[in-house]
Amino acid sequence: MRRRDIAARGSAERPGLCHLAFGCRSREEVFALTERLRAEGHPVVGEPRTGGDGYFESVVEDPGGNRVEIVRE
Repeated sequence: MRRRDIAARGSAERPGLCHLAFGCRSREEVFALTERLRAEGHPVVGEPRTGGDGYFESVVEDPGGNRVEIVRE
């Protein structure tokens, strides 16, 4: 994925890694992994839900502030 409309580091959207996702086998695994990461101190920036693309997903931030998607395969 590429986004050419992001130029400055001062906003929530910034240059660098655009999308990283890990697949789970069930909705329950998405919920469980989301809660495990939350308990370990990672900010959950997208609660588990069905996205506009039809996938069940959540989004957490890694220690570097990169968004990581957890998605049901």
